[in-house]
Amino acid sequence: MGKTKRIFLSIANLAPFEVNATSSEDEATWISARDKVNDLWVKWTRDFPKKSHEEILAMIALRFAQVYKAQEREAKELDSLLDNFENEIDSMIIGANDQQTEGEEPQQREFFNNSDF
Repeated sequence: MGKTKRIFLSIANLAPFEVNATSSEDEATWISARDKVNDLWVKWTRDFPKKSHEEILAMIALRFAQVYKAQEREAKELDSLLDNFENEIDSMIIGANDQQTEGEEPQQREFFNNSDF
């Protein structure tokens, strides 16, 4: 495992805390997440002035969880779509191989064929 970098992040009105970033991309992700939380913090403390800081942070946590679950569902749907696509391609290949007569050499096709354009 590579070196980790200690970074300190400040969320809402809380004291900064430390997280370990395993790469520059990981650090950028932590910083982006911090910025998104703080953007929502500023907006929602203004939009919901009667809510406590704890309530605002709970609302932010719930929003992030909702987005995560929606993306998780979409990833599963995409996985299923790709599995179906792979099965269809496999069926086409197997079907094409089954249509060749036994002992017959498959016809070779040029990779680039002028009639394709």
